Amino acid sequence: MSSTHPLVTHAGECQAKALTARIPRRARQRLSAGAGAQGERYYDRAEVDIHGPVGSLGHWRLLVRRNRRTGEVA
Repeated sequence: MSSTHPLVTHAGECQAKALTARIPRRARQRLSAGAGAQGERYYDRAEVDIHGPVGSLGHWRLLVRRNRRTGEVA
């Protein structure tokens, strides 16, 4: 999914990158992705409830991962 992909949440429709920018710090969880060449790799992760495509079943979430050192978002 691209960062400009429109997502539907309980608050309405917005792009993935706009939704990511609105996630408060308190909603992020710091987790390790394991040891790298320069030591432990830590990321901030957060999940946002979203609506799936029309007719889909189950619970849909957007998982956001942010590199704590570089700020890169995936």
